[in-house]
Amino acid sequence: MDHVEVVSEETLYSHASGRARVDLVMYSDGTIEYGAWVQTGAHTVETSAALMWVPHYVNGAPLTLVELIHDDGLVGMIYRRAA
Repeated sequence: MDHVEVVSEETLYSHASGRARVDLVMYSDGTIEYGAWVQTGAHTVETSAALMWVPHYVNGAPLTLVELIHDDGLVGMIYRRAA
């Protein structure tokens, strides 16, 4: 099995309140992950705005919700398109 490394990470969207953001992570094997992170107690508008930044498809391939994280006051939804 090949070693997979993070090639790039960037924040695509950050709500003005600071309570919601979307990160994009690209891996050396071509896998792409979008992480929508929302603080517990964030308003519906903040949550909806963050989720609108996560595309349904990347280069014609659907993204799949692969992990739901609830940790330390954050809810994270990790979407992935495998290489």
